[in-house]
Amino acid sequence: MNRYDLIILGLLEDKPQHGYDIKTFVESTEMNRWANISVSSLYNRLSWLEKHGYIYGTEQQVGNRPVRNEFRMTEAGKELLKQEVKDFIGGFNDDPRTLGLAFLHVLPNDLAQAYVQEHIEDLQQEVKNQKSIIRKKKAANPLLNSLSPILSNMSLEHIRVELKFMKAVLEVLQDPEKVRHLKNIFDING
Repeated sequence: MNRYDLIILGLLEDKPQHGYDIKTFVESTEMNRWANISVSSLYNRLSWLEKHGYIYGTEQQVGNRPVRNEFRMTEAGKELLKQEVKDFIGGFNDDPRTLGLAFLHVLPNDLAQAYVQEHIEDLQQEVKNQKSIIRKKKAANPLLNSLSPILSNMSLEHIRVELKFMKAVLEVLQDPEKVRHLKNIFDING
C-alpha cells in the first residue's frame, strides 16, 4: 500500500494534471495533514510512477512559463489504482502512533506525559475543526445521507477514538504504580 500512489493516481483518474496541480489540490484540501503525506514527496513519487510505467508525462509550454509535464495514467496505472483502493479500504492501519506508543518506555515519564497531553490538545482542537466542517457541509446540502458528509464524519469518529485512547495512555502515565511497569516494547498494551 502506498498512499502517494493512491492519491496521485486517484487524481489523475479524473483528468490529466501537472504536478503543481496535484500539489495545490493536496494542500487546499489539507490532504497532506489528514492523509499523512509530505507535499514535497509528491514530485518524487510522480517520477517513480512514470519510471515504472504507471503514468506518463507530456511536456507543455504555456506562454512564458517554464516547461511542465502534464501526467496521464496508463492502463497499468489504472490497475494499480484499483488495487490501492482495495488495499486501503480493507488494509491494516499503518498508524505511526502505534509505534510511538510501543516505545513510550524510552522517554522520561514527564516528557511522555507532556507529549501525550500535547497530542490530546491537538486532537480536541481537531474535533472542533471537523465539527465545523460537518456543520458547513450539512448546511450547504441538507439532503445528504444521515452519515454525510461521510469522509468528514468518519474522520471525526477516528479522532474521537484516538482521543479516548490517548486519554487512557495519559492515565497510565499519571499513575506511578502503572508507569513503573513500562519497561519494554508493548508494555503499554499489557
